[in-house]
Amino acid sequence: MTWVSFAQTGEDVLLRRALGHIPEGFWVDVGAGDPEVDSVTAHLSSLGWRGINIEPDPEACARLAAARPRDVTLCCAAGAAPGRAVLHRIAGTGLSTLDPAIAACHAAAGLAAEPVEVEVRTLAEICDAHAPPVIHVLKVDAEGHEAAVLAGADFARHRPWVVLVEATEPNRTAPTHAAWEPGLLAAGYQFVWFDGLNRWYLAAEHAEALRGAFAAPPNPFDGYVRRAEVAWQQRAEAAEAWGQRDAAARGEAEGRARQEGAARAVAEAAARTERDAIARALEAAEAARRAAERQAETAAAQNAAAETRAAAAEAAAEAARRVEAMERSRSWRLTRPLRVLGNAARGHPGLALMEAGVPRARVEAWKTAWQAGRRAPEAAPPDAPPRPVAAPCAEGWPVICMDVTLSLRHGDRPAVGLVRVEHDVTRHLLAAAGLKGRATVLPVLCDASGRYRLATREERERLDAILHGHAAPDMPGGAARAAESHGGAAQWAEGIALLRRVAGADPTLRQALAEGVQARSGLPGWIARGVTGAGVIAARAAARLLDRPPRQEPVAAAAPVPEAEPLPEGAVLVSAGNQWDYLDYAWLAQEVQAGRLAVVTVLYDVIAADLPWVTPAPPDLYHRHWVEIGHLSRRLVAISEHTARQYRALIGEPNLIEVPIEACPLPLSFVERAASLVPQPVPSLEGRRFVLYVSTIETRKDHQLLLHAWDRLLRELPPEAVPQLVFVGAWGWGTEATRLMVERNWRTAQHVQVLTGVPDEALLWLYRNATLAVFPALAEGFGLGAAEAVALGTPCLVSDCPALTEATQGLMPALDPLDLPGWVAALRRLFTDAAELAALRARTAAFRPLPEGAFREAVARAALAVAEGR
Repeated sequence: MTWVSFAQTGEDVLLRRALGHIPEGFWVDVGAGDPEVDSVTAHLSSLGWRGINIEPDPEACARLAAARPRDVTLCCAAGAAPGRAVLHRIAGTGLSTLDPAIAACHAAAGLAAEPVEVEVRTLAEICDAHAPPVIHVLKVDAEGHEAAVLAGADFARHRPWVVLVEATEPNRTAPTHAAWEPGLLAAGYQFVWFDGLNRWYLAAEHAEALRGAFAAPPNPFDGYVRRAEVAWQQRAEAAEAWGQRDAAARGEAEGRARQEGAARAVAEAAARTERDAIARALEAAEAARRAAERQAETAAAQNAAAETRAAAAEAAAEAARRVEAMERSRSWRLTRPLRVLGNAARGHPGLALMEAGVPRARVEAWKTAWQAGRRAPEAAPPDAPPRPVAAPCAEGWPVICMDVTLSLRHGDRPAVGLVRVEHDVTRHLLAAAGLKGRATVLPVLCDASGRYRLATREERERLDAILHGHAAPDMPGGAARAAESHGGAAQWAEGIALLRRVAGADPTLRQALAEGVQARSGLPGWIARGVTGAGVIAARAAARLLDRPPRQEPVAAAAPVPEAEPLPEGAVLVSAGNQWDYLDYAWLAQEVQAGRLAVVTVLYDVIAADLPWVTPAPPDLYHRHWVEIGHLSRRLVAISEHTARQYRALIGEPNLIEVPIEACPLPLSFVERAASLVPQPVPSLEGRRFVLYVSTIETRKDHQLLLHAWDRLLRELPPEAVPQLVFVGAWGWGTEATRLMVERNWRTAQHVQVLTGVPDEALLWLYRNATLAVFPALAEGFGLGAAEAVALGTPCLVSDCPALTEATQGLMPALDPLDLPGWVAALRRLFTDAAELAALRARTAAFRPLPEGAFREAVARAALAVAEGR
């Protein structure tokens, strides 16, 4: 029967082989570590054994005590004599040590240690107090402290049958047994096996009976599988089950789409029938009117004709009323998006736009301008301006191309999130303060085909205005004429942009369209999503039709638009934007594989791989991006250590990606600019206590937990004891339940405010005057808002998401984002205990932000390293 081995080098395989016949054995485990991960005794515990676990790391000791209630678990170190010692604790590893020299070696390798004072007891004293007469196994793993541990044992009174001792330097193969083996041999123990990490010894009185178990290393005949193999199998089975559920869900969605298509066809047929009937009635009325006028030769005939005309006018008015009533009807409004998308799918974008409400004259003007823009331009007139060229590159210098696509698309709106990071990195690289004499930096952007090109002169001037906050200069005459002649083309492209974006380029807009259809029509959510899904297919078909050359005869061409320059061969492309929205990965792969381009990419998070239900787009959109940039980039710069670790675990290892990743926290640009801002009070909050949450309002930010917490606090405390809850941020994706809680809970209505479009001056006032800041997010890439709050002296409660604890440098309390009672209790204490709140505020003084510009310098350093290494 197959069983699971937990040990690092198969130690439990040998112990089972030698001692598995003993039903209730006993062990002493020095340096027990985790109850399962790399545990020598986990399998023995499953066989009914028990023992003494000695572990000085408080967190590991707590896990052992919880997992093995039958054992004796001691939170101390073992040594040659009782007393106190300093444990150099390296959290999350098995490398914590009492030896300062070994700790210094780990620090040099980048593993920082936390000093923790611990109790030291001898093995003899521990065995006297807790061990039975017979001890079957003694395991010693003390990270360089093994000699002291064995010196404190009394092998005359306590004689384990089997002793195994770690016999190499930590993380090295250099042997260490010369320092302690003589004592073991003198105590009557015989060496029997070395497994590459541990040396094994048998008590002389048991050596003959047990030696045969060590004749061979662990092998398939022992009938075991490793714990890691079991974990991978479970993950594979879970992934397969998820795929089956996803396929079933897609099948259901396709069925609903087919039903919706049938309903649409019926509605359109009914609408056509009614319109045909109305048209026939109007034609009949008009024919009657003309007949009446021809017969009006006499006064009596004229009177009759007048009456006929009145009747015809009344009939026409009635018909017009019927048309108007039909167009105001629910069925006609519900099918309007379907008619828009249907016209687009059949290759009639103009009809689609008119059906959507755009005046016919404007559509015709756009169409004419677009067709002119699609034709090949004739030779430029003699007075046309010269084609703009890229800034010259110094001979021999490498070229770094900065992707500014997101900055130019975002325009001069206030920069937040990814846009702010791209602005910061772009300013630094274009200023080239650290690159002078070493590289040339050029701004580039992705065109409509998803391929990169150099920015034109006008685009560089526009970028300069965006980055430095001044008005863009007027374009030169030739460029202005080109822009004017192609203005209609831009408007036409804008008119059909919604159809292109629904096709999948912008998942957030796709979700917003579905919510909009639902809000305007009152349809159930699944029908609205089905309508939007059908629209995706129609939009793709329309895009293909729009991309065909027009069939009209050529006309005189307008002034030519300056042709863009391709990227210089051998350049390094740096991207800090949302490439998944616009990049042609196949083209980039060709450029990289041909050696014409190298890539450095900023990595923000891999949340959709860990929590796929908290992002608006299908997870495969982001997953493909992460895999592609991993294979195509020379280096990645992650915005936190947590993001770097998650990328390696969730993307790198499964896809055999070994790209170097440098982790550097995002710049606290807002904090850096705070000294130049004049705080602007928010009138509704002046003189009041309030708790602040600065974040986009969306599913993964967990605003609902706070709304539930305030509801409970208002039940338990007087209203005046509960501060205002203030959300600062725009409404994002998946917020229907949150909106309902904000708008309809009468108990919290006077205690919750949502502020959007807050200027920096008001945000600074909010940070500095908040009683407390809260960040209960389920997942983050870094946790910029929490870092800003602590840097400005505002105490916080954060979720135990590693990115948030990293952003706040472990200074603030971290709670499970699903533990509502825990959050309520923590908030109640801070609201009612001024001393505890003051102590938490005092802890913010220990926050140490990185030097200004550290992140952008990390990006520049990575780009330069790649450029100089090509």
